[in-house]
Amino acid sequence: MEVERQLVASENGYRILLLGAKFAQECDLQQGKPVTVAYKGKTYETKMHSEQKGRVDGLTSMYEDFPDRFQEGDSIQAIYDPSTNTIVLS
Repeated sequence: MEVERQLVASENGYRILLLGAKFAQECDLQQGKPVTVAYKGKTYETKMHSEQKGRVDGLTSMYEDFPDRFQEGDSIQAIYDPSTNTIVLS
């Protein structure tokens, strides 16, 4: 499964990603479960939000590592790799 979208201000403010309930459902990303996020060769051990489907929490390090990249209006593409339980961003 793949999703492409533009970031909103709350994602940068709370250091999260909102990938949508459809993405979570089709990828079988269960609420409260761990998931890895990968971007430009770096990986981040995170988790899905315990109540909101499709929300990835715990991305403060990623936002700090790439301060000019994840801003409101920036376009991101996310692809889920089930073999490694990784959401790959580009």
